[in-house]
Amino acid sequence: MNMNCFIVITVALIWCQAARSIESNFYYEECCGKKGGACVLKNECPQPVSEEFESLCPLQKSLGAVCCKGIKSEDLNCYQQHNACFDPKKCPNNLNLGKKGCPEKQICCVLV
Repeated sequence: MNMNCFIVITVALIWCQAARSIESNFYYEECCGKKGGACVLKNECPQPVSEEFESLCPLQKSLGAVCCKGIKSEDLNCYQQHNACFDPKKCPNNLNLGKKGCPEKQICCVLV
């Protein structure tokens, strides 16, 4: 009985983590970034999106992007954080953020 309970709890925790992670791959847009937000799908935003914020990702709006102010930076991918994916050899170690949604054999590098 205890093992079944453990399995159910583990599966529930994994599902909750997956449900709150950001799956969209929109890039940074200045209009949204200046307001402290990130471009994501509306259903990925943990709080309601105001009408003003719905139009702050104009270049990606047709793809469903809205500006969300309530997302933690660790939940965002490389492009949403206004960085870029590079070959690891082209990114100094002190600017390497790891994978963060980059294609295979690339890492997220801080743009300076």
